[in-house]
Amino acid sequence: MVAYLDRDASCVHLSRHDDDVTGDNWPLSSILLKAARRDCAGLLVAHNHPSGDATPSPADRTATHHLANAAD
Repeated sequence: MVAYLDRDASCVHLSRHDDDVTGDNWPLSSILLKAARRDCAGLLVAHNHPSGDATPSPADRTATHHLANAAD
């Protein structure tokens, strides 16, 4: 799930990505295009951890890093 935030940190849009969004497979262009169209100031990204262990995996860290760099 991606929450798109305005300058007041209010959520202006939510999107769900059911594909395999691990590592390099995040739909970066789709996420950033939606953010640009809504003039968003920030993004919140969340996904489930079926194991119950919320510790970020190496793929989680890589995907987050790629999204942050692309958004920058």
